[in-house]
Parts: sequence; C-alpha cells; structure tokens
Amino acid sequence: AGKRVLELGSGGVGVVGMALAHLGAKVVMTDTKQLLPLLKYNVDLNRPLLGERAPQVYELHWGERGTYDEATQDYYDIVIGSSVTFSETIIPGLLHVLSTLLHHCRMAGEHQLPEVYLASDILPPGSANSKALRGADGERAAHATFLEHASILFRSLKIDQISGEICGNAFPKAFAFSSQHLPRNANDVAIHKLIPTKPKLMVDPQLFD
Repeated sequence: AGKRVLELGSGGVGVVGMALAHLGAKVVMTDTKQLLPLLKYNVDLNRPLLGERAPQVYELHWGERGTYDEATQDYYDIVIGSSVTFSETIIPGLLHVLSTLLHHCRMAGEHQLPEVYLASDILPPGSANSKALRGADGERAAHATFLEHASILFRSLKIDQISGEICGNAFPKAFAFSSQHLPRNANDVAIHKLIPTKPKLMVDPQLFD
C-alpha cells in the first residue's frame, strides 16, 4: 500500500493497474493515444469501487519523447508491464522509456530507483498448438532480446512462473469492464524483476533514439 506504480502498456482494459490501485497503490496507467478512451472508460466504470484510489491515465508512446511529460512528472517505486516484449520492433522504444525514467530519477538526486517487473507469456509444457508455438517462439525470442539489451540498465531475475489456468481463474470478478473482455490466458506467464544497476557513467536516454 502507498507504493507509486507506473504501468507501461496498460491496454484498453487496465485490470492490472486497477487491481493494484484497489490494494492501495498510487497508480499511473499508460498506453498509446488510440487506447486511452477505452482505458479511461473502464477506469470510470470502476470509480465507485476505487474512489480516490482510481488510477490516473496518460498517453505514453514508447520512443516518442513528446508523450513522456505527464507520465514522468512523478517518481515511482515500481514500474510494471504485462506482455510488453511481444515483438522485437518495440524493444528500442521500451528501452528508451525505461532509460528516460532512470535518467530522470538520477538527475533529480533520488537515491531509490524504481524496481521493474515484467510479465511475459511462455508456452505451457506439452502444447501441440502450432499457431501458439509460433507465437510463443516469437515472443520468447523478443523477450530474450529485450533482456539482453536491458542488461546495460538492469540486472534481471526470473522470480516466478504462473500457469495460464491460474491466471484465468484469478481474474478479479469485483471489477466492471466494457464489452471488450479479457480472454482466458492459455499460456504460462513468466515474471522477471529488473533491478536498476548503478553504472559509473550516466546512461543517456538518447542511446536508444
């Protein structure tokens, strides 16, 4: 409770950010401009439940510095993202956002850097679904590429792996959502904790431009 949390890639539903807000965190949810109307609508649907704890919603387009101002005006204890490393094409933008957050925090003289938690889909053992295999292989490769490049900013630890069945059954029934609902997750989910390193040289956010 009371932790300052930034969610990257909240999507149109925003279930993770709202669940954390319900638990007492101060949450900022972000995504691209196209998804903000649906995300804000779902936050408003749950405002009676969340009250003053309802998350703030801002545009944040990875790699486009002009969209960073609102989301980076605060400092965060935790940064989270679910299925945000699904494609290698988005990795430079994601690293740029994370680098900017660390740079912003260091330049302000903050000693406590945010911890980063990323959840990514992995195929459950024994799956025979060829389409799922292709998708899982692509996401697994993209996530591995992200972790490799992120090593200049973070030390990575795999802290958990959860079955897709458990994730589906744990969907919070207390929340109301628009007609766009979350499908049951068929894949297992791996959770990585990224611990910011303290390099001797400042990491320039321009590095990933």
